[in-house]
Parts: sequence; structure tokens; C-alpha cells
Amino acid sequence: MSVAHENARRIISDILGKQNIERVWFVGCGGSLTGFWPGKYFLDCEASKLAVGYITSNEFVHATPKALGKNSVVILASQQGNTAETVAAARVAREKGAATIGLVYQPDTPLCEYSDYIIEYQWARYPENGRPCTTKSRIQPVAGAGNSRPNRGLCAIR
Repeated sequence: MSVAHENARRIISDILGKQNIERVWFVGCGGSLTGFWPGKYFLDCEASKLAVGYITSNEFVHATPKALGKNSVVILASQQGNTAETVAAARVAREKGAATIGLVYQPDTPLCEYSDYIIEYQWARYPENGRPCTTKSRIQPVAGAGNSRPNRGLCAIR
């Protein structure tokens, strides 16, 4: 199992040990948000007792979901970790009592300050093709996709 999968498993176990999770929101801008689609789709299909949202950072801040609270997990992505709208969304989520998971490839960024947990995709610093990496391969372990047993990650909330 990869370090990313182990880190995601540890994060989810820690969150589930502290609070009952009823809702998950995937939040970001542009490519960072679209990279979450496979995780959202997977949870929609596999987790029967979990409401899953997919929303832009700006909308999350200015039309904050009423159900957001202590039984929520908000997973946010910003490759550089400094997208203003995403940082603001993390702040709002934290203020409402939600657990926050930030996905970044730049450590020690504003998004990290407002994230309870960080998943850093370290391999992105030196992409082989010279282009920025995508979020997709980092969200799959959090959602539970790609595991040989589907009752892992957030998918275990049935």
C-alpha cells in the first residue's frame, strides 16, 4: 500500500473516531475541483448513508450549505495552496465545525493553515511531463476507491 493510501486511511480513521460523519463536500476551483469528480461519483454509488456535495469554493463561501457542521468533512484542493476562494472555503468549513482535509503540493501554504489534515502530493513538485499534476489520484484513497475492499475510506460509511 502506498504512503498516500496509508495517510488517507489514517486521516479518515482519525476523523471517524472523533465524529459521526453524515456529509462530505468536495470543494475547489477549476482543475482542482474537477479532479474530485471520481471521488464524488464513487461515494455517490457506494456510500448509502452519506450525502456528498461537489461545489466551487466561491459558491461554498457565499452560499454556504445549511447542513454544514460538525458531522461534515470538507475536502479542499488547491495545487499551490493559495487559491483565495479555496482558503476562504476552508476557513468557513472550520468555523462551522467541519473536519477539513486540504490537498496541496506546496506545503506551508494558506490552505494548510485552515486544514485539519493535509494530503501533500509530493510527486507533483517534479512532474515528468513538465505540467502540473491532477488531484484525481490523490482523492481516490480518501473516498475509498482503488482499494481491494470497498469498505475502506469514506465509503465505509454506509
